[in-house]
Amino acid sequence: MTAPTRVLSEAFSEKIGGRKVLAALFTTYTFDPAFFELEVLPVLFEGRINGGFSPVEKMRRVQLEECLREGAEIDVFYDRSGLVANAQSASLDFRRIDVSRTSGVFHPKLVLVLVENPPAENGRKTRSLIAASLSANLTRSGWWENLETGHIEAIGEADKNNWRCTFRQDLLDVLEVVGRASRSVHDSGALLEIQRFLEEDAPQQGIKNAHTKGRYYTRLYAGTKPLPEWLRDRQLHRRPWNLEIVSPFFDAHQANALKTLLTRLARGKEPKVRILLPTEPDGTASVTAEQYETVVALGARWSRLPPALTRSDGTDKTEGAAPRRVHAKVYRFWHNGQLDVSLVGSPNLTSAGHNSHNNLEAAFLVDTTNSAKSAAWWLEPLDETHERFKEEALAEDGDAEQVGLPLSLRYDWSRHALEYRLDQDHDGDLRIETIAGGELCTLHRPRRTEDWTDCGREAADQVKALLESTSLVKAQTPTAKGATHWRVLIREEGMAHKPSLLERLTAEEILEYWSLLSEAQKQKFLAARLEALDVLPGMGTNSQRFTLRSHQTAFDRFAGVFHAFGRLSAWVDEKLAEDSRKTVAVRLFGEKHDSLPVLLRKVEERDDRDAVMAYVTFLSARQIAARVKERYPDFWRDHQAARHQLEQELNKIPGLREVLPLSDCDHVDFLEWYEEMFLTEAALLQTASDGPSSGATG
Repeated sequence: MTAPTRVLSEAFSEKIGGRKVLAALFTTYTFDPAFFELEVLPVLFEGRINGGFSPVEKMRRVQLEECLREGAEIDVFYDRSGLVANAQSASLDFRRIDVSRTSGVFHPKLVLVLVENPPAENGRKTRSLIAASLSANLTRSGWWENLETGHIEAIGEADKNNWRCTFRQDLLDVLEVVGRASRSVHDSGALLEIQRFLEEDAPQQGIKNAHTKGRYYTRLYAGTKPLPEWLRDRQLHRRPWNLEIVSPFFDAHQANALKTLLTRLARGKEPKVRILLPTEPDGTASVTAEQYETVVALGARWSRLPPALTRSDGTDKTEGAAPRRVHAKVYRFWHNGQLDVSLVGSPNLTSAGHNSHNNLEAAFLVDTTNSAKSAAWWLEPLDETHERFKEEALAEDGDAEQVGLPLSLRYDWSRHALEYRLDQDHDGDLRIETIAGGELCTLHRPRRTEDWTDCGREAADQVKALLESTSLVKAQTPTAKGATHWRVLIREEGMAHKPSLLERLTAEEILEYWSLLSEAQKQKFLAARLEALDVLPGMGTNSQRFTLRSHQTAFDRFAGVFHAFGRLSAWVDEKLAEDSRKTVAVRLFGEKHDSLPVLLRKVEERDDRDAVMAYVTFLSARQIAARVKERYPDFWRDHQAARHQLEQELNKIPGLREVLPLSDCDHVDFLEWYEEMFLTEAALLQTASDGPSSGATG
């Protein structure tokens, strides 16, 4: 298990070890999109940024935008009711997939990260999967403040020395359940990529027994059956044990979850049971008097963790730093150093948490026998009787928002389309508003469909403008008791076509950026440009910024254009050789700060543009397009819809040619000759696709 004194981010950073992340899937109950974006995502890309991520928020977002363009699939599955009260908007390219269950809540806290390992001596690249089950939600309190727990495993590709994985099928089971719960299995690139790794490349050999030579195999509880039955299937009922339970939530009445657990797993005499008593900072127990007495009547002893674990400063002092909230979930089965097995993950000690028909949960079962503390209790019993209690039992779903309808909203930047999907029919109106209450659209008697339903062009126009500042909207339906309203986080797709956070770069600056050779140079360049911006789009109003005029010679300017496009051409070759197709598509067809259509649009729209430089820049772009089309026909064909924006810009070349300052009456013949010479290599390549010819590109 992850040591309780470690920061969660550090544990994942160590496991990733600077390797390239190919895909990452997160599941959570409560969710803070902005916190995830700024504080969790950087953990995946620490090896990508020289010198680490900037502590300045606007620079960090731009750095992350650059990292996400490398093609990693990042998906977050969260419960629709779990947006934290102070949730801030998301703006970067990761999927936000909302989930709800007909009974109970979507409660697993999984992190699955697929990484690429350094090349072997023979040059072969392999992949590994990092799999973690946590108690922590994707929130500030979960990752930074609470006392949480988790277990992390790693699976490499199968070979003669790595042919068995005891929880491979468990992972496949949980991926199937998550995909089915979200109705988004085909929308989730990360889920499909990780599923493909497990099915094709991970060790295929599993296990039939629960343990061997006295040690239990590592398994993942995937919520496919009630937890007590699943533990019994692991044969934990066949040995005597002591039981320690850490859980922040309990059944409001009767303690049925604890009763069932003890009944299903007891062997002979009743086990000794200690349960952590959760408390508030002032010492009040976070349970009711009824809950307290019910647990005592079952023979369990309320206990506490050592103060060094619960205090935020990690000391045993009785004064000073306030105790951290304990949000960990651990079930420890142990017996005098002969047995020490822990279940670590998301299930609370509640009937909903233990019943597979209610909550969806996930937890690793791990054997830690022979560890330093395998022969001792973790929890210290409370000798004194507690006197201060909560008046009402805490709900397992905490301060969850009441969601009126199982509604999902999606905006696709590549198609300029706002769409909705409902998990049930609704006979009334469903109004979509801004958080401030302004109407975006009204859906009349929306129906449940398997596919997404278009909300109309006008709604798409309004949401496109809204997404420059926030991805959160409000849904509202009328009821007999008044209007019910709740927040919805809009999914964003086709993010390559979303304007970049650095959209205000000039054409000259884009060309300069292409020309830079090293990652360090690019980071320095971006940092310098950001100094001129008080804030980024979506974070307030940008400061005024003037376009700098160049004092270079005509030769310098032409050379700069040709050098930048030469670097772009070499970069395309390099990235497509690495199969980084998404990265190339963003650069050639997207709407980011250094995308080719953005450059051409800035050149063409500039009031004081140099007609000759604009013409040469567009010809260079056409040469790049023709070269890519010929050298990489599959890539070009696969992005037919995406390249529409680039082709629209290139169609402006005749208009640019007409305004060139040429007075000679033969300038038409000259320009035809010039374009032929300029594009000779690209033209030869195009001819080669139509008939016998030869040629090479520079």
